[in-house]
Amino acid sequence: MIQLLLLFLFLNFHSLLFAQNIFNGVLINSTDSVAIPFAIIKSVETGKYQTTDSKGEFSFSLPPKIQTLHFEINVIGFHGLVEHQVTSINRQKIFISLSASALREIVIQGLSAKQVVEKTINSIPDNYTDSGFVAFSFYRQYQKVNGSFRNLIEAQVGVLFRLTNSGNIITDENAFAVLQMRRTPINYIEQTSESDELIDLLNQNPVYNQLGSILNLKGLYFYQFNFDTTSANEDYIINFSCNDYSCDKHGIENYDELDWHGESWATGQLIIDRTSFAIKRIEVFSARYRDYNYPRYNNFLPSKKFSYKFTDAHLLVEYEKENGKWFLKKLLHEYSYEFDKTVTGEKTFSITDAFEFYCDSVSHFISPALYDSFYVTADLPVRKYQYEKEQWQKALPSIYFFNGDEIYKDLEKAKSLDEQYEEEAK
Repeated sequence: MIQLLLLFLFLNFHSLLFAQNIFNGVLINSTDSVAIPFAIIKSVETGKYQTTDSKGEFSFSLPPKIQTLHFEINVIGFHGLVEHQVTSINRQKIFISLSASALREIVIQGLSAKQVVEKTINSIPDNYTDSGFVAFSFYRQYQKVNGSFRNLIEAQVGVLFRLTNSGNIITDENAFAVLQMRRTPINYIEQTSESDELIDLLNQNPVYNQLGSILNLKGLYFYQFNFDTTSANEDYIINFSCNDYSCDKHGIENYDELDWHGESWATGQLIIDRTSFAIKRIEVFSARYRDYNYPRYNNFLPSKKFSYKFTDAHLLVEYEKENGKWFLKKLLHEYSYEFDKTVTGEKTFSITDAFEFYCDSVSHFISPALYDSFYVTADLPVRKYQYEKEQWQKALPSIYFFNGDEIYKDLEKAKSLDEQYEEEAK
């Protein structure tokens, strides 16, 4: 009796052991018949992931009697779904079309696009200063409301960067010395935030705000990175995308508290110095998912007259090397909202806010007289000022996001800009 029981248990165990089939595959580039190493492969039928080895080979345990398999494959130069008919061959070939140039670039550089980004982030403390400095800069902001421009502010400002290096992450706090400014009459339809616009713009600088940007090491998992193989530039040109979220907070100071993550997606490009792994340029485009529903309907303005929906945003950041370190040279940000009437749901306003920051020069030394001029906020829309026309004779950076002539034409419909600057100063 015991022998029969043992035989039953053995046969049952044997049947369980072989209830799973082992599928052995090798990933092949159909362009040149070369095996593709280190590709990520997902079995759709089981939800399991594997990475091809140095020979392009991989294995999956599959339920029995499966005749058709589907693999989701992700590698530089290819991302897609492949269908495969199972055969009796021991090591079955899976073909995808991958350009040979992309493979050669990975082999020559020895790093994937994601690894280049990781090394770039880890190199920030070496490439960017953690010593405080002043950036003598020009700043501009304006709005486009239902197709018409208004609310122009321009300022010549010294920005104090007070830097802290903690755990190889450099963060900054800013103070502002407004040297010259001018503005047209400020008339906001509705404000989505009470934050200082200049402070909010500088918070978009990813080098000194890593955790809230694409340069957050822990967030790279959600991004797809690919080398731009069409570029002949000597720098690393890396395109990226993120379908789960974007880092753009579009002027909302308490964005994290509102829990709007998943509201939008992002695409963009990084330009990285090949020698030092310093970031030279970052450009990010963000857009809201049209079917996104705001949680708890918490997208109402304080007045409750309107609800508002983010539509899209554009961020451009450039850095320039000076005395062995890289400094912020240009920071441009614009974002748009649609405003609907609370009662009727009728779309009433389409508003774009645009902000531009250009650094002329930097200094680690501050004169005592200038030091006493710094304040922790800029408050440019309400700040008192004297308009000194002779201080605005030098050429200014061109308006980036829109046609400058169209902006000035709208602004001067009532009276000349100089008259408006003078009246606002009073």
